[in-house]
Amino acid sequence: MVLLAVLSEMRHVLPFPVELQAAYVAVRQVALPEESIVLMRETCRRRGVGFTTLQESTAENNAFNCYRCARTRRQALFEFGVQNRFDTLALGHNQDDFLETGLMNLIFHGRLESLLPKQPMLAGRLTIIRPLLDIPKKHIRAFAKSTQLTYLTDACPYHLTNRRETIRSLLRELSRINRQARANLLKAIANGQKANPSAAEKIVLSL
Repeated sequence: MVLLAVLSEMRHVLPFPVELQAAYVAVRQVALPEESIVLMRETCRRRGVGFTTLQESTAENNAFNCYRCARTRRQALFEFGVQNRFDTLALGHNQDDFLETGLMNLIFHGRLESLLPKQPMLAGRLTIIRPLLDIPKKHIRAFAKSTQLTYLTDACPYHLTNRRETIRSLLRELSRINRQARANLLKAIANGQKANPSAAEKIVLSL
């Protein structure tokens, strides 16, 4: 909702025309209730932004998990963007997502890499942007509260037991040990990605 608010305001001051279309991927196993989807659609309508719900489901013969869910959602957004001839996909990842992903990649894959603010995909047919990547989650929540933006409760039954939540708790503990932990991790990831330019050519789905 904050990303929607930011982009819908920015388009009025940019020196070139921007068409915005919001899309929510409703993965059957973890989809938000219909009343929440109605709230999203109404919020978009008030801001003059189109809204589409993409109905998806992971394969029934495979165990459902966060990786399969994320991959299903990402693929649906890619297909929607290409089919409707959009050239940019804006995602709402924030600074906390950036730090958590970097820490996960270090612990589980031995790479100090994380999300990128801008990322060409599908041989340049679609570019991912993450406009909120430098903004801590607490500031995003404060903005949402001060502007009375619609807040949607997480419907996912795994949101407190997945790997990312474990890393989130670890990051909080590291910040208690050293108040500069977040800043130091930001610096380390930035240096790591500069040392490995090929990171810009891939998406890391470490969930």
